[in-house]
Amino acid sequence: MKNDEEKLLKELEKKKLELQESLIKEKEELVPKSLDSKGKKCLKKID
Repeated sequence: MKNDEEKLLKELEKKKLELQESLIKEKEELVPKSLDSKGKKCLKKID
């Protein structure tokens, strides 16, 4: 019984880490895009 719990806890930890990594990747992908569009708007205003 205890072994099963340990296995489940390890799997949960692994899944949690995977989710955190994917969230970080998504944020990194989203942030430059939003900055780019803001930058383009600023350039248009300057022109």
